[in-house]
Amino acid sequence: CFCRLPGVKRAEQSVAKAAEKVLEEARTAFDDDDDDEEDKPSDRYDDMVTSFSLEDYVDYRTRPMAHHFENVAPKLSKVLQLLELLAILSTSSAAILGIFRLPDWVALPIAISTFFSALIAYFNLYQRTAVCNAAVKDLHGER
Repeated sequence: CFCRLPGVKRAEQSVAKAAEKVLEEARTAFDDDDDDEEDKPSDRYDDMVTSFSLEDYVDYRTRPMAHHFENVAPKLSKVLQLLELLAILSTSSAAILGIFRLPDWVALPIAISTFFSALIAYFNLYQRTAVCNAAVKDLHGER
């Protein structure tokens, strides 16, 4: 049992103290000195349950999604371009081997080219790239 190891009780106590401190900070963050005004959603964090204004929705949900897709789309595109380039180069090397009358070696670059094409198909890179680009376009409100 881990609870008998030395230092575990101290670690548990320090974690409990840290958790209490975080909870206390969260409680005081939402306490307003002015009782006349209701808590504004913009003063709160997104707990995925309470409702909030359109501006808060954009700040808490739409912008992070747009940022995520803006980061993912170029990476997917680069991977797709690299795998397509490698497949084309492999196929071209098979043609070059055929020109130099090395038919025994033609199968190897064809197999490598097929492998790269299979990776593209397995990871759905064409579709994922198109969907990420469409998501970025939609999240920015472009038509």
